[in-house]
Amino acid sequence: MAELGSSHSFSIKLATDKQMHEIELLTEENLRIFGMKANDIKIVSVNFAVKGYLYEELGVARPTHPCAGSACAVFQDPYGNENSLDCIIYHDPNVRRSHADGLPHWNVELRCMKNGIEINRSNEVVPHIIEDASEIEITSNCDGSVDKQKILRDQPVQKQP
Repeated sequence: MAELGSSHSFSIKLATDKQMHEIELLTEENLRIFGMKANDIKIVSVNFAVKGYLYEELGVARPTHPCAGSACAVFQDPYGNENSLDCIIYHDPNVRRSHADGLPHWNVELRCMKNGIEINRSNEVVPHIIEDASEIEITSNCDGSVDKQKILRDQPVQKQP
């Protein structure tokens, strides 16, 4: 856990051999979804759920759009509610060839949770679509506390309980 101060940040870096993107989670815009400002947060912790393989999970990721993992900023609001901003990364083989010029790619989505209930979901984070590559490396950095894991694209998709 990290104490929130004026220099606090929680960023996610997504890197392939073709592209690198960094996403700041605790922005004014994102905190506004919770009716909060940065100085409302006393402590933030990391939930880095990247297993190192692609998986399907009921209600989150299907076999044709498996999850690579998520990196989440977890914090309480002044009323004691547990909130999280979840950056979720998927691999989209684009089976129907319906978007992204019909090419496979990686997707990024932002999910906002309050007391375990989803209150907002957006794929308008930059980037939503990352050019396909054989692996993606996900790094979370919360005030210098870094977690990192690579996920290979070409492997069997595992089922989560």
